[in-house]
Amino acid sequence: MLTCDVFFASKNKKGEEVCGDSIKVKRESEKIVVSISDGLGSGIKASILSTLTSTIASTMLIKGLPVADVFRTILATLPICRVRKISYSNLCSVVCDFKNNTCTVVEYEFPVVMLFKGERRVFPEKLELEIEGKKCSYGSFNLKLELYSFWQRMDSLRREWERIFFHWVSVWKT
Repeated sequence: MLTCDVFFASKNKKGEEVCGDSIKVKRESEKIVVSISDGLGSGIKASILSTLTSTIASTMLIKGLPVADVFRTILATLPICRVRKISYSNLCSVVCDFKNNTCTVVEYEFPVVMLFKGERRVFPEKLELEIEGKKCSYGSFNLKLELYSFWQRMDSLRREWERIFFHWVSVWKT
């Protein structure tokens, strides 16, 4: 049987007491949902809205509700920034159903999600939904007994990991 281990870390913006990014993991015996949300800006408001978004998505998706219903609920819940006219939070959810050997990637206003099969990048087919004038996308593919890794490119996280890695390398070399 396929399984999935999930590891994550987050870092508060300098001077902030909370992180504006949220990761929620929900598990059942044959299914796992990982939802990542980034709140607009930083601080308490970003943290609350990203937590709300990732919690709604992971809870509804683990229950097997349709993607359209999940997005409708999130869009009805999230406020819209008056200046930028965008939601205060974005979302990416990955649903691995081990019983049916399927994986679904759900995205809303999210940076590019990259999927790799071994060393090769693959591009699963995506469907777009338009709900209340907002575009959401999702795609499903079959899981096989091969290693898949998910990457999402959020520049702030990437820069932080690079800083930590290069610091570690410089310490290791001395």
